[in-house]
Amino acid sequence: MATNISHRETYQAGATIIREDTPSEAAYLIETGEVAVLKDYEGKKVLVVTLSAGDVFGEMGVLGRLPHTATVRAKTEVRLAIINKRNFLAEFDKMSEQHRALILALITRLRVTTEKLAKLTVQIHQLKAYADTLAERVQPGDTEQTRS
Repeated sequence: MATNISHRETYQAGATIIREDTPSEAAYLIETGEVAVLKDYEGKKVLVVTLSAGDVFGEMGVLGRLPHTATVRAKTEVRLAIINKRNFLAEFDKMSEQHRALILALITRLRVTTEKLAKLTVQIHQLKAYADTLAERVQPGDTEQTRS
């Protein structure tokens, strides 16, 4: 993989590296630091996963030839090895048709799973907020008779 690295970039904590629904132009190998992978769901940014050194992101969009499925933001200063789309696809296209089909099927499944995870995460946050609201209404020592 190292021979296909086109260049390296460094991002400061809080910087957005890629945005959801924008064209995929590269895959990113994290050399140092951490990033947050965020998915838009019903107008909210939902944390899908935190990635660190040795992890890769951006590959799904490049291989699937589709826009990014998530936004990726630096949690800490992060140094990335960039594998441009052309180099990445050149290696991918060397694979047999069966291997490419298998990888593309896995990417499709992962996209669906990521969407479902984002939806469930929002629902969990909503349920927690509702439970917190209910807990605030019921004070320790309250009984049905004292609340009436």
